Amino acid sequence: MRKYDWRCKSCVSAEAKEYRERRFAERGPEKQNRCPLKYAAREAKYRADPAIRQRRADSARARAAQPEYRVRALARRMVRSAVERGDLVRKPCEQCQCIPADAHHDDYNHPLSVRWLCKQHHADWHKVNSPVYPAAISRATGEGES
Repeated sequence: MRKYDWRCKSCVSAEAKEYRERRFAERGPEKQNRCPLKYAAREAKYRADPAIRQRRADSARARAAQPEYRVRALARRMVRSAVERGDLVRKPCEQCQCIPADAHHDDYNHPLSVRWLCKQHHADWHKVNSPVYPAAISRATGEGES
């Protein structure tokens, strides 16, 4: 059960509006001037193209077939659920203290053990490191073999 399933539609709508306004206020001034509706028509036309739809579906199927993707997706779901329940609290970036920060997994064997890194530091980490996957997946993909 989602946290909003027990509330009426108007309460959910009011909370969603308040959440959007709060998130908008948290963004920097350079991002507040962007209008999501400006590109909505172009994006809708782009997505309606059958070739684009087929390409996106093919890439989604290919991703889903990879064992690493399944493990990463499960870890992301577990973190998202833990944050929604309040078991895990979002923190600022460990290196620069900026907000928002992404949940980063060093080791997918421990999906709720995360580090909070901003987009830039998260990308920097992945340039020089790679996460640890469960042993069964490492064997299946041939990683770690000499």
